[in-house]
Amino acid sequence: MRAPRTSLRAHLLAWLLIPLGVLTTVDIVDDYVDANRTASLVFDRLLVATARALAQDVKVDGGRVVVTVPPGLVEAFSWPVPDRVDYRVSDESGRTLAGNDAMPRAPDAIEGDEPQYRSATLDGQPVRIVAFTQPGVATADLGAVRVEVAATMRARDALALETWGRNARQQIVILLLAALLAWIGLTRGLSPLLRLGRAVTARSPDSLEPLDPAAVQSELRPLVVALNAYIARLAQRMAAQRRFIGNASHQLRTPLTLLSTQVHYALATTDVAAKDEALHALQEGIRQGNRIANQLLTLSRAEPESGIPVGLGPVVLDDIVRLALEKVAGLAERRAIDLGFEADADGTGTPAVVQGDEVLLLELVANLVDNAVRYTPPGGLVTVATERVPGGWSLTVTDNGPGIPAAERERVFERFYRIAGSDSDGSGLGLAIVQEIARACGATVSLRDAPRGTGLVADVRFPDVPTAIA
Repeated sequence: MRAPRTSLRAHLLAWLLIPLGVLTTVDIVDDYVDANRTASLVFDRLLVATARALAQDVKVDGGRVVVTVPPGLVEAFSWPVPDRVDYRVSDESGRTLAGNDAMPRAPDAIEGDEPQYRSATLDGQPVRIVAFTQPGVATADLGAVRVEVAATMRARDALALETWGRNARQQIVILLLAALLAWIGLTRGLSPLLRLGRAVTARSPDSLEPLDPAAVQSELRPLVVALNAYIARLAQRMAAQRRFIGNASHQLRTPLTLLSTQVHYALATTDVAAKDEALHALQEGIRQGNRIANQLLTLSRAEPESGIPVGLGPVVLDDIVRLALEKVAGLAERRAIDLGFEADADGTGTPAVVQGDEVLLLELVANLVDNAVRYTPPGGLVTVATERVPGGWSLTVTDNGPGIPAAERERVFERFYRIAGSDSDGSGLGLAIVQEIARACGATVSLRDAPRGTGLVADVRFPDVPTAIA
């Protein structure tokens, strides 16, 4: 996932100000339209008022139209910048009676006495023109006259710009103040998260205490809860690693010490027979150390805290049992143990299909059978059976050895626990491995007395799987 390039505060501020900036822009554009509309309305009202004042001073003197220009005509159009003002008085035929004859002619006749507005160009400059009919001026040979007043629009544009500029500046100032207040608010709002970050940074490397969700806002509590869950998984992983290191150092210390003793003994003696005996002892010690190391690795992998994924899937349990019996067959032969397998003990004819990991299930069965063979006296009997039971399958390993007292059947699943007085060379890891693998595969392990009165039955119950393999 690509890391963000900006801080969270800047990111939140941007997402806050971008919509606000868009709204401000829209408002400024709307203010521009309103300012132009207002300026045009004011300008038109001023223009028609000036034209009516001018029309009041239209006189007829000796058959000739005389216009007296009011003194305030030009001054009215001098703010905020001076404008050029022209007028024209014409008769009904369009003949100019007074004023500027170069003013553009109106395209249409004026109906009634309502003023008519239009925009045009006069001497290369845009002008606004108002025209209306003045009915009060008439003689025997002169009808109503038409009064037109034109003014350039510099003052109108300047008024619109000034009005719009003032509003726009106010909007920009408001936007900047909003940005400042938002920055201050975000800084204060994010302060719990920043404090949380500083607290995590200040922690020692081996501190795995959970964080306090109440120290941050409700929106950030799911993040703290997720971090706490991650810290818990990390603590479990580190605990599993520490257990593995402790287990390895505990179990390998004695075999390595014995190996070192045998090497010193072999080097010190000159007797060939004694050297051979020492070499055989070395070989057995190496075998025992290798077995312990493999058990430790299997136990570490089976632990859920190890982080090693377990590939669960449908597995034919009968095939796993046969492979396990091949691994233990040598030990059983040396101890003269009658090792047997009863597949499909209930006679249903269906293969025992369970859910699990093939490698781990092989270790589970091998450890159960290995334990039974080691603790059964020479010449004894060990039987492995698979049987259909309600809701799943059962794997049982039955021996006729000394068994395990009921009071100790829970403790034998602890790591390195060995029954007092046992003469087996086991490491005390076999049943712990069986239990961890069973948990990983969703199965359960139990111990009970053998049906013939002596010995032990180890029973592993596997639940049904939705699919099976042929």
